[in-house]
Amino acid sequence: MDALHELKALKEQYEAENRFCMGVHLPADVAAKIRRELHLLYGQDPGVGLTTLYGLEVLSTDAPEIKFVG
Repeated sequence: MDALHELKALKEQYEAENRFCMGVHLPADVAAKIRRELHLLYGQDPGVGLTTLYGLEVLSTDAPEIKFVG
């Protein structure tokens, strides 16, 4: 579950810099990997519209890079 672990690590790094994180913008390829990993974990497809991940609202799935919003 590489994409999920990477996202969680990036979130923790962002918050370690004394920032509170409420949302995230994801690139399309990362969103697709996370969707696949969630399907493998839970046995069902979460769908195109990811809602929340690790307490973060998924604000978009077509961003040029992962970007956290506080």
